[in-house]
Amino acid sequence: MKCKHCGKENVVQASYCVHCGKAFPEEERKEAFAKTIWGKLQKLHELRVIADLSVITGNRIFRALFLLGLLLIGLLFSHNQGSQLRLLESPDYRLAYNDTAKEYYLFSDQEKIFLQLYLPGKPEGIRVYSLNETGEVLETKELSTSEAPVLERDSSSYRISGVYSDKEESLQLRIYSNELWPE
Repeated sequence: MKCKHCGKENVVQASYCVHCGKAFPEEERKEAFAKTIWGKLQKLHELRVIADLSVITGNRIFRALFLLGLLLIGLLFSHNQGSQLRLLESPDYRLAYNDTAKEYYLFSDQEKIFLQLYLPGKPEGIRVYSLNETGEVLETKELSTSEAPVLERDSSSYRISGVYSDKEESLQLRIYSNELWPE
């Protein structure tokens, strides 16, 4: 670093000129350091830190907020199983869904089957319709949302409905013996 007062050369880190004793302003010292290889490497490091966002992501507040956000998203999606009424898997039966007929097939050898349902939103109740072969309603049972529908194998076709204040969402299902389970 060259002294502007006497013109003599000094080391880059010098605070005062070794020849005349004049103090170097902080601005001059920074400019001289920036021209060295070390100054250029430091500038590259600063650019890399900005480019990889470690200035932001290294911040403890950012990390805490990011983790809190992930936790909230996880909780939201772990409790949301969709917006459609559907049957859930159970050890009491095997389950298949026919996309063409839009109905479930339940395979079980039990006489009474405790149905596992997913009811989206806040239904007011459950209706279980026992149907004959032509689809006409033989019997209707009203249940609360805390009760699991119990189906009997002697009636092979059912319509299960979630009852809401403004609508009724339904699904069709047929019960078959485990012997008919497609392998």
